[in-house]
Amino acid sequence: MRPEQIAQFKQAAAGGKFQFLQLGVGTERDFIWFKPEHGTNAAGKPIVNPAKLKWFRNKKFRQAVSCALDRDRLARQAYDGSALPISGFISTENPKWNIPMSPVTGSTRLAPGPLLAEIGMTDRKGAGLLEDAEGNPVEILFNSNTGNPMREQAALMIQEDLKKVGINLTYVRVDFRTLIEKVNATFDYECALMGLGGGGVDPASQLNVLRSSDELHQWFPSRKRRPRTGKRALTP
Repeated sequence: MRPEQIAQFKQAAAGGKFQFLQLGVGTERDFIWFKPEHGTNAAGKPIVNPAKLKWFRNKKFRQAVSCALDRDRLARQAYDGSALPISGFISTENPKWNIPMSPVTGSTRLAPGPLLAEIGMTDRKGAGLLEDAEGNPVEILFNSNTGNPMREQAALMIQEDLKKVGINLTYVRVDFRTLIEKVNATFDYECALMGLGGGGVDPASQLNVLRSSDELHQWFPSRKRRPRTGKRALTP
């Protein structure tokens, strides 16, 4: 069930007709990614603005963004305390494959400001907005879908977190079908927040996300054409 349904089911269970059981961490996750796609679209224009493509393909930029996100606050406020903050693809629902420490968690957590400065992104005008080494303002179009109140709240909080480090996300809500069209067909987007559901205990069941030859490897899909496997799907 969705987190927003939990209170309703707990209240109904108090009547004694059924039990409400916590089964632990699930396999569904929400995640944010950038579009690091080079090449051109059907109109012959770059799929991603070349300046932004340079940002998105820079590991330190992606690490800085990840470090800037307050996952604890997202889990607590956007998902009513019913989510687990994670920094990787596999969380504690699968202890065999979970990596508990990363550059964005724990005592070794990196600071986003120095990472961004290392790649030439600074607030040269003192207006609270970073510019890259070529003077381009660090502004990014950010898409997520309507119809999921908790994800919409998470998107607003992500926008707030990145604004604190000088990155401006222009948040645009679209319906789920339109977002799927942008992500899977037209590639007319720069950054997105969506969710994945399904999967299983062995990461092999999630190859349609992990393998770059498959369509759900969203940030760089369909590098090669192979038979598709796996059972994960984007969730509204």
